[in-house]
Amino acid sequence: IDEIQMADYLPRNLACIQQWLDKAPDAHNWDTYLQAELTLEGKINELSQRKHSLRQKIKMLKHVDLRRSDPLGDGSIYPMVTAFYCAASATSSKKEWQQFMNGIIGLVAPGGTLIVSDFRFTDQYHVGNMVFPNAHVNEQDMEQFLLTHPSIAHDSIDVKPLSFSGWEHEGLSGFMIATALTNV
Repeated sequence: IDEIQMADYLPRNLACIQQWLDKAPDAHNWDTYLQAELTLEGKINELSQRKHSLRQKIKMLKHVDLRRSDPLGDGSIYPMVTAFYCAASATSSKKEWQQFMNGIIGLVAPGGTLIVSDFRFTDQYHVGNMVFPNAHVNEQDMEQFLLTHPSIAHDSIDVKPLSFSGWEHEGLSGFMIATALTNV
């Protein structure tokens, strides 16, 4: 991937990413997550290289509102769109989750790739002292939604439930990852 554009609904989240890009002394430290990723890839000693590479590739930060018909407000579509813990983690409503998923899929160019993940069987989760809603979706909900979406190539859908441990105190016990291609 040569270029990454990132989007978020909350300006403070975009500001947090910008601080990290600028290497601000008070920027959030994402090293734990990056190191976990590198460990999975078998590249445990490449943290500084990964951070440098990401900082070079992240070219743009955008505001997104998945409730709008044009979520980015500029007509942009992309050959690959990823959304991690976005749609279900922003609402307690399955109907609103579907609306958000429609917005995410609308950002994928024809013939493009969609990769989404969300928590499964989760009503709420905790970050510190804050509690956030979750739409309590599962892999069947995701697969059924993708199968009924007119933009998705139905034979390309792959939805996998995954479990993890150590996050139960935050209200989490598993997640799912789904991939699909959009119709040409």
